Amino acid sequence: MKDYYKILGVSRTASMDDIKKAYKILAKKYHPDVCKEADAEQKFKEIQEAYDVLSNPASRQRYDNPMSSKGFSFPLGFDDPFGIMDDFMRRSRQNIFTTIQTQIEINYLDMILGATVTISINNERLNINIPALTPNGATVHIQKDKKEFYITLIARLPRNITEQERQALESLRKK
Repeated sequence: MKDYYKILGVSRTASMDDIKKAYKILAKKYHPDVCKEADAEQKFKEIQEAYDVLSNPASRQRYDNPMSSKGFSFPLGFDDPFGIMDDFMRRSRQNIFTTIQTQIEINYLDMILGATVTISINNERLNINIPALTPNGATVHIQKDKKEFYITLIARLPRNITEQERQALESLRKK
């Protein structure tokens, strides 16, 4: 039996918050799109499996006390039909979305005034609606075709500005 607590690096008395924090750190570290280690995908799957079991109070109880679900036999030799269903649901959820995190530079005026920009990430064209007064470093979340994109917007400042642009900006500063 796998030691899910050890996989997540938490104690057996860990709170749900501790389990969630550990999961987030490890999932981010070993996500196959981010981590280039040869066994990253396998580690990510183990981390996901451990989190799925330990984050659900009922499945955590069954994991912590495996003998408590024993006692009478279910047909077809299954000792716990709910465990089978949990396993099925966990496996089906694992491949629902691919998560892609990136950062892009956006014209500072688009971030101040608001705009819709079209970008391309991994051969996916995305339209990003940027509201007026978007702060530098803001993250936009977009779901498209079973992919989740987390895009951090960085203001691209101009290397130089015309005299007319300088005067327009100076007039804004005075207000």
